Amino acid sequence: MKKKYLQPYKLVTLLLTLALAVPTSVFGNEWAQAMYRVYTIDGELTPNDPWSPGAYDVGENTPVTLSDYPPRPEQPMRVRVALQRINGSDQTQTFSLQYVQETSCSSIPEEDWEFVNEIGGDGPWRGYDIAASSTVDGAALPSTTLSVSNVAQSLEEQNPTATMPVSVSAGEYAEWDWIIQNHDAPFDTPYCFRMVYSDGTPLESYNEHILIFTDAPYTPQSQDWRFYTDEENETPTAALAAVNTTVTSTIGGDILKLRMTIKETMAGPGNNIKMRLQYSTDSNFTTVRDVIPISDCTATSTWCYADGGDDDDDAITTQLLGDSTAAGVHNESPSSTSTYDPAANEATEWEFTIRSYGVEHEDTYYFRAYDETNQQVVTTEGSHTYPNVSIGNTGVLSMIGINSGETLGGITTDVTTTPTSIPFSTVSLSTKYQAAQKLVISTTNPSGYQVGILAKSPMQNHFGVEINEFTADNSSPTAWPSHVSSGAFGYHTTDPLLAGNSNRFAADDTYAAFTTSTEEIAFYPEPITDAEEHLIYQIEIGPEQASGIYSGSYVYVLSPLL
Repeated sequence: MKKKYLQPYKLVTLLLTLALAVPTSVFGNEWAQAMYRVYTIDGELTPNDPWSPGAYDVGENTPVTLSDYPPRPEQPMRVRVALQRINGSDQTQTFSLQYVQETSCSSIPEEDWEFVNEIGGDGPWRGYDIAASSTVDGAALPSTTLSVSNVAQSLEEQNPTATMPVSVSAGEYAEWDWIIQNHDAPFDTPYCFRMVYSDGTPLESYNEHILIFTDAPYTPQSQDWRFYTDEENETPTAALAAVNTTVTSTIGGDILKLRMTIKETMAGPGNNIKMRLQYSTDSNFTTVRDVIPISDCTATSTWCYADGGDDDDDAITTQLLGDSTAAGVHNESPSSTSTYDPAANEATEWEFTIRSYGVEHEDTYYFRAYDETNQQVVTTEGSHTYPNVSIGNTGVLSMIGINSGETLGGITTDVTTTPTSIPFSTVSLSTKYQAAQKLVISTTNPSGYQVGILAKSPMQNHFGVEINEFTADNSSPTAWPSHVSSGAFGYHTTDPLLAGNSNRFAADDTYAAFTTSTEEIAFYPEPITDAEEHLIYQIEIGPEQASGIYSGSYVYVLSPLL
């Protein structure tokens, strides 16, 4: 009998021990970390600027990596985290945030995780006081930001969280906002973050872990640029174009000096930084090639380094770009040893001397710097562009829409156009409708340009019926007919003098029919910038024209003249 009495007593003691070790399981409260997104500090309870600082935004459940301008020392950030309640209803539960230095966030031993320290504490990561009246530690959030969240909880500047201000039912997603600071974490280091119960007990599951890298020690960014031709001068003076302006007068074989401002943006000084130059015919640098050394250059090398009248890695004596705050060095080689140390936060002016050889005429070449020392591309940000040059005789044609009610070329427009569409919409019988587009033409070709238009597909309905009664051609445009039995669709150019001194469109009421051949509509016999002409589209439908929805496709062609 004594043995039977003692056994139940031992069983009860064992159950009590388990209940004290894992209180959440006994009460049935279970949570899963479901989603996160990192934001910059903006002083508002609802963050408005997803990380990274600048135009580029890191998405939900997306790590902050080295390409996302990760946090530098002492830089704060905020992390919105959504937990899904699996079951339970306890509203008094509090949580804390932990971190571990690791790239793979799953299967990490529990003893490796550490609590994010309090505000002003030591360690790689600590809480941070935003010091804004609208954002105080434990403040209830007015709204959620994550796509799965449906219950807003609280803003937390340090561990642990406040008691939940809003109850959460099973299946709902509750969202917290954590303010953390990279205090003295090492450079270029990954850290995993997770929410746990305030006593350190992990949640029941983690669908997503938070991964944040710290910043690289030197983070360059390309800013202003300008090309020069007098390569024999250490400080060039013969600029090919204005600052940040495409060079359009370059021909193959020219030696160019490129001045570039490269700014350090993450408070990380550089050490023995060697910059080399890359190029592409694509402004997005989908395909990238390196400017090659002088010693390896041949007639088909496209872009090579060249001798600029100074030595590689020599200091620049005079800055030429207005946004530069420090003088860098000359570069005439892609791989030589550099002794230059760019300072943190400085906008340093660099120079590259290059020469074109086997370049393709009519191509545009884009250039960017590459940090050879740290093996990283020097990107642009915001309104800045990459340096670029156009080879050979180039021209630019831009189309601009015209509003209805505008008077030009002897007509008043009835339709508002865009650069790519002429939406006549519904037209009435025996009524003329006019629309127009402005053409803006620039060319560096010594002999000028010619602009033409052709019908890629004529105005027709889905049965293939066309609007083509108007028969005057481009060589002999005529007045618009007084009567059309089916339909007429034609054009008039406001350019009064075309090639061969022809003034065939000089009179306002002169129209020609569209054809599938390129027909001249604008002409200028020498280089020009931003010349403006208008093309007028006119349509009229007669009683014999089949009803329906008509559409056509027309192409402008800009051609340099020989």
